[in-house]
Amino acid sequence: MASKGKVCVTGASGFVASWLVKRLLESGYNVLGTVRDPGNQKKVAHLWNLAGAKERLELVRADLLEEGSFDDAVMACEGVFHTASPIITKSDSKVWYGVAKILAEKSAWEFAKENNIDLVAVLPTFVIGPNLSSELGPTVSDVLGLYKGETEKFTMFGRMGYVHIDDIASCHILVYETANAKGRYICNSAVLNSNELVAFLAKRFPSFPIPKSLLNIYGEQTYGYNTSKIRKLGLEFKGVEEMFDDASDFLIFSYPRLPLSRFHYTTLHISVYSAAPLDLDRQENSPTMASGGGDAKSLTQWLRVKGFDEETIGRMSKRCKNLPNLDAGEASGVWDYLLNDVKIEQRKLRYVVTKCPKVLTLSVDGKLVPTVQCLTTLQAKPGEVAQAIIKFPPILFHSVEQKLCPLLAFFQTLDISEKQLAKLLMVNPRLISYSIEGKFSQTVDFFVSLGIEKEGMIGKILTKEPYILGYSVDNGCVLLPSSSSRLSGCRGQISRGLS
Repeated sequence: MASKGKVCVTGASGFVASWLVKRLLESGYNVLGTVRDPGNQKKVAHLWNLAGAKERLELVRADLLEEGSFDDAVMACEGVFHTASPIITKSDSKVWYGVAKILAEKSAWEFAKENNIDLVAVLPTFVIGPNLSSELGPTVSDVLGLYKGETEKFTMFGRMGYVHIDDIASCHILVYETANAKGRYICNSAVLNSNELVAFLAKRFPSFPIPKSLLNIYGEQTYGYNTSKIRKLGLEFKGVEEMFDDASDFLIFSYPRLPLSRFHYTTLHISVYSAAPLDLDRQENSPTMASGGGDAKSLTQWLRVKGFDEETIGRMSKRCKNLPNLDAGEASGVWDYLLNDVKIEQRKLRYVVTKCPKVLTLSVDGKLVPTVQCLTTLQAKPGEVAQAIIKFPPILFHSVEQKLCPLLAFFQTLDISEKQLAKLLMVNPRLISYSIEGKFSQTVDFFVSLGIEKEGMIGKILTKEPYILGYSVDNGCVLLPSSSSRLSGCRGQISRGLS
């Protein structure tokens, strides 16, 4: 393939930059990539595995925090794709990351004007898609968390734009190759509210413990993005379905603990993103997955008999430090009860056990049966109980007498019925782990301080938005700011959000 010339990609091992390097090589460019440590194979191995890398890729050292370290790389090329960003290590890293991006672009425009440089800016929204490296980027990590049932980040994100990682790479190359491209190009495929997103994902990937709704902490948001400028150059964006399908394919094969969805079981393309795909036939059809754990005496032996590989058992040992010392005990009985009586699908049960291996140490008659019966008595349907356990396996550890009964009594003071409590627990089973005297009472007292009636109205709020009980009254600006002046404004915001 004839070379189109030599271009520089800064921060070449990053999430976006790796895809850009991939597409540039496929398009016939010679690529000079800058990384902080070219000798770190863990960081750069995926780049050398790209088609054309051996012939047309060169990696050199450069560090944004070292003035002048990019000079030689930039001067050796005809064009530069500057994707590198400084590493932020503060607790509020996302805030500072955004600030760094804004200031960097501002400085770039000023520098380009002073030095007569032809500069074009590509502005992507939230980037979705598969990693080329084995290390997860921040956006992929956020998606993985959502697929595992974590809700905090996407609740805080609110309404947001989404774009496929491959479209970002294509957009960069398109504006570089378009002689009259000028200014800023917004790269975005779709804008979704958080509830629109999770409703779509929960339906598309039914075996993932994705909530069907999230707390709306911002009220109504209606903004969008004008992408007509880049579309006029001919870029057609991939849809939401394709970007999340591709992300899911990558995550399923990279993270075996993630439950497989039935939809993806028949549509995954194993060779695309994974160097070591899961053996689906072994997981689903192996005789060792049948009822019973053989003659295994230790829990780790029992897990091996059931078909859990050493890597998965190793991750489970990190979650349960004394796992190697636990006896198999009633593990087979627990497995059979959850599989046959609670009706948790085998694939999802593997996820539950991987996420919380101590579930296997519970007594069937002494703990599991009473807890499940209590939830069922609250008018929760069998399928809902199974889903609650998948979302939050520790729900099985809580005593009926010590937690479920007091919880019911507390919610009855708010005019929340047994059926409504069951719905609350099915939507947000973590509620059972919260302190009645602490988190619940403080939240209710806070609503009362806003002038909301304890009898009736607060119950309606909690049944409509069960995740609101997960927010801290002491630490969260959403519920209780640290100063009275901010409290007044927060009260108005909450009242508007609940009306």
